[in-house]
Amino acid sequence: MSAVSAASVPPLFAGLFDDAALFPPGNASMPDAVRGHAGYRQEWYADLVARFVCPAGRLAELDGALAEAGGPAAGVAPEFEVSLTVPDGPAGLADALAAAEDRSLLRIGAVELPVGPAELPGVLDGLAEVADRGIAVYAEVPVGEVTAELAAALHAAGLGLKLRT
Repeated sequence: MSAVSAASVPPLFAGLFDDAALFPPGNASMPDAVRGHAGYRQEWYADLVARFVCPAGRLAELDGALAEAGGPAAGVAPEFEVSLTVPDGPAGLADALAAAEDRSLLRIGAVELPVGPAELPGVLDGLAEVADRGIAVYAEVPVGEVTAELAAALHAAGLGLKLRT
């Protein structure tokens, strides 16, 4: 990484962009997305790039692509931090995290999962426990269902809000 990156990226913007190359409109193949992410981490804007976003159902594919890309020797891992999407919501979280624990070449830095406002009170403690383990948790809520009370409850539990559009 060049000296330019540290001087040109104010702390407010560090890690501002997750790498969602696997999702539309890019729909990159896993090997291409992994190579691309490793390349971004070497560019002048590396400090702007945060986690690699991967669906829970594709963890094995990601692990294979990381191994194929050369792993730690190629600078791809163990710094390969993932934001894990869990489409099944809170019901699928434990299984997704268990599957991630078996992957030595990646580290789960965040989870993103849909949570309905009515469902939130019943799952808040479990999500907060995940956050207490050092994993950022983002509850995805449809934008039309976000209220000040919901945002306050998430904040009080140490969770983030992701708008579902």
